[in-house]
Amino acid sequence: MSGQLTINHEPQPLQYALAGYDFSAGFMRRRTSWRWASINAQTDAGIIGLNLAAGVNETGVTENVMWINGERHLLGGAQFDFNRHSQQEIWHITTNDGQVDLYFRPLNRRSEKLNLLWLKNNFRQYIGLFSGVICDNNGNQYRLHHQLGLTEDHFAKW
Repeated sequence: MSGQLTINHEPQPLQYALAGYDFSAGFMRRRTSWRWASINAQTDAGIIGLNLAAGVNETGVTENVMWINGERHLLGGAQFDFNRHSQQEIWHITTNDGQVDLYFRPLNRRSEKLNLLWLKNNFRQYIGLFSGVICDNNGNQYRLHHQLGLTEDHFAKW
């Protein structure tokens, strides 16, 4: 990736910037609901990327994956345990293969709620801090402590 960022006429350094790309090629059910988590982090162990989703693209294969220094590690189905009525409650996010055991503390939320009769959308995306353990396919563990990332809780009726 390359580019530049200027804030208030002041160039920002990007040599350590990381990014994720959120793209879904699935055909969603007319009524669909999903949860999502994303982390892009520079840690002592190197660069870690994590993508977890539940409720979408679950036709036998998931989009759940992590990257450790560019090496891909596929993950099992994800579970998101949280109270959607509390913006401050800690989320617990795991995978059924035992490779992910993370806690997420929301810091801020972006949301939108629409009810257009035939079209409904209830969207909540959070930025916050992840802590816990992830394990790659080789059995190596990586500990995260207050690592910035995103989660999402979304219901849609198309």
